[in-house]
Amino acid sequence: MDMNNQQSGKLFFFALILALLTFTGYMMIIGRSILLPLVVAIVIWQVVVAMTEAIHQRSIGSFKLPYWLSGLLVFLGLFVILNILFGIFATEFGVFVEKLPEHQANLVALLDTLPLGLLQLIPAFSTGNIEEGLNTLLTTLFEGFSTYVTTVASSLAGGLSQASVVVVYVVFLMVEQGTYSKKLMAMFPSDEQRNDAAGILKSVGDNITDYVGIKTWISFLLGVAVFIVLWLLRVDHATVWAILSFLLNYIPFIGPIIAIIFPFLTAILSSTDWTWIIGVTVAVTLIQFIFGYMIEPRMMGNRLGVSPLVVLISLSIFGGIWGLTGMFLSVPLTVILIIVFGHFQSTRWLAILLSETGEIPEVDHMH
Repeated sequence: MDMNNQQSGKLFFFALILALLTFTGYMMIIGRSILLPLVVAIVIWQVVVAMTEAIHQRSIGSFKLPYWLSGLLVFLGLFVILNILFGIFATEFGVFVEKLPEHQANLVALLDTLPLGLLQLIPAFSTGNIEEGLNTLLTTLFEGFSTYVTTVASSLAGGLSQASVVVVYVVFLMVEQGTYSKKLMAMFPSDEQRNDAAGILKSVGDNITDYVGIKTWISFLLGVAVFIVLWLLRVDHATVWAILSFLLNYIPFIGPIIAIIFPFLTAILSSTDWTWIIGVTVAVTLIQFIFGYMIEPRMMGNRLGVSPLVVLISLSIFGGIWGLTGMFLSVPLTVILIIVFGHFQSTRWLAILLSETGEIPEVDHMH
């Protein structure tokens, strides 16, 4: 009888966890416009705090910058970097539009190098007229991707419109961070409960900061490597593709693949030499492979301990719920779940399930 009661209790608890996760997912969907900017702001706030602390701790002799001035410098630095990035993208887009007729003529010449029999396997080129077939193919592709492009554009527009909200949240989080310890003491009068809550929050903050910091450094090195290779190979828009490689590296698995596609398409539009086109593609692919499978695992080590399969699943789930931003947040959010689940004995098995090796750090107080 006792064994049956224990099994029933475990089944009930599992059903409760499943119901809670389902309810949380539902709330993330219907509350997207409110929750997404807040979550993004919290992640950015953690990074800004870490950068502010790093500047504040540095001293020239006995002089240290005040904390508020360190934070202001971080905000100004991020603002300048974003303006530079937007300027680069705007300039390069203008150059691309100006060269569209040249790109189309080059694409016709490139296709003309292919055997006619091979080209006619594509229905658009069945007539043998390459220029007419290319126009038909481009029209078909445009119609096929128009819905997708519209969705991406609206997502980006929505993200830009919410950027101001995120900035406001970050500013207020920075302003009020001095009161958080007092609030924690008021919320948890018991020393044990307070230590538990403080331990979870510190672990979450440290892991997010470590992940973003290491990922940013790796992505920066990746972007530099991509730029150098594309510049040496004289690929158009090398700066833009390097910046995109930097940004897309934050999206597991999918991001590096997309980062390879853009230089490949640029090479196709600007040359009729298939050897050079293949060489560009292989070079960028090799860089992505070296950084993704050799350098990043060594630098990241076992800091996160998230199963690659779980990362892929979380990428799909958070991407489906919160779109492109959810893909960027998928790893930090999964790490938070592992930390929280691993802190309590009743949910520790979930943390072990989500981990890479099943090894979860022990905590001082588990319930």
